[in-house]
Amino acid sequence: MSAGPMFSVVVPTRNRPETLRATIQSCLAQEYEDCEFIVVDNASSSEQTREVVSSFSDTRLKFFEYRDSLAMTANWNRVLEHAQGRWVLFIGDDDGLCRGALQVLADVIDQGKIEAVRWAYATYTWPGAQADGSKLVVPLGHEVAIRNTTDRLQSMAAAAAPPIVPQAYHALLSADVVRRAKATGPVFDGPCPDLFSGVLAAQFYDQFAELQTPITIAGFSPKSNTIAVHSSSSENETRDDFLKLNSEAGLRPHELLPDLLELTCVTFWDAMLRVQDRMDPKVALVVDPQSFVQEALDSIHVSGVRRDAQIETALDYWAKAKGKSTYVPRIPEFDPERDHTALIGEVGIYEDKAVLECTEAGVTNVDEAAGLIAKVRELEPYLRSLFARVATIEDLYEAKVYLESKWHEEEARTAKQRARADRLESELAMLRDGKGRWFGRR
Repeated sequence: MSAGPMFSVVVPTRNRPETLRATIQSCLAQEYEDCEFIVVDNASSSEQTREVVSSFSDTRLKFFEYRDSLAMTANWNRVLEHAQGRWVLFIGDDDGLCRGALQVLADVIDQGKIEAVRWAYATYTWPGAQADGSKLVVPLGHEVAIRNTTDRLQSMAAAAAPPIVPQAYHALLSADVVRRAKATGPVFDGPCPDLFSGVLAAQFYDQFAELQTPITIAGFSPKSNTIAVHSSSSENETRDDFLKLNSEAGLRPHELLPDLLELTCVTFWDAMLRVQDRMDPKVALVVDPQSFVQEALDSIHVSGVRRDAQIETALDYWAKAKGKSTYVPRIPEFDPERDHTALIGEVGIYEDKAVLECTEAGVTNVDEAAGLIAKVRELEPYLRSLFARVATIEDLYEAKVYLESKWHEEEARTAKQRARADRLESELAMLRDGKGRWFGRR
């Protein structure tokens, strides 16, 4: 793997040719040449994927296809075999690369001896993916920090929210780290292969680089697995296909955990326990069902039927795992402000990000989103000065209301002046025609 190009950007795909085209466009927009873009088709049901890839002519683009469909975890393991680069990065078939991303990574790698890199990726919701419209989150900042791997693993073990360790998906791993991880077994394992790859790889390096500069764009399209699995619709072809393949592969949470992979804490624990089963880890996760169930309940931030179902699953888990414990799990009240139903928050400028409405900006796909990100990043000094002047979104709203009121006042004043001028012009015309009574009215 190490004798090949500098970077391998790997794009597993299945039945999403309508988003794959823009994903490939964002890759080929990279001016960096020492790389390969690998698209691997996991038995799509039509020839459209092949047709999309064939429409491009770039020697950096490579295409492989399989006729036997596999669950995501097994598929990613076979896809990895095609990567020949000295550094490996996975993205999805509705994700994208930011403009100049590979050059940024090459510059970071040149600065010091590191074997993994992660970053604050941008987030883009494709049209039709969310009820509140198509939006784009652009991270702001340029800091490059060196993080301690063990510290980050300890944070994950405590079920803290992200950030996490670098993984193969939306992060960068050296081929040497991948090779050492692979010597212990599959690089991807369990129902959360991306997180597992990160925890496993982290056993083989002591520090990593963390960037504020976005390198990739996490896309959420109507056919995204994340969108589909959480859909409330009774019929969803993408969800049914994803769950069917996972079921056939026997992919469920670790036996010591509640069946709640929608919760971040459970996905963290699942990855850590699977690595722990395989080897002596840097940070061991203490198996404590009481802590597991309470943290899971505290992490439920959705409403309605989904909330009730998740609470029931957590309590069923505790009933089976508690043994002689008399602990009664506390079910927190629902907090609307922490509802995770929407992927992206309100449009506005924040201290560390800009949230944009894409339709008004003319953005319809992830490649166009990459172009908009480049423009926003160029304007970052201005955006930061604006945020400094308007410290909160509430202040921004009040400023907007004030400016609108002033505009309406000025508009009314202008209208009065225009009406008075019209009256004077009319009276002068009447005087010239001899029909007015100017002096009498005065």
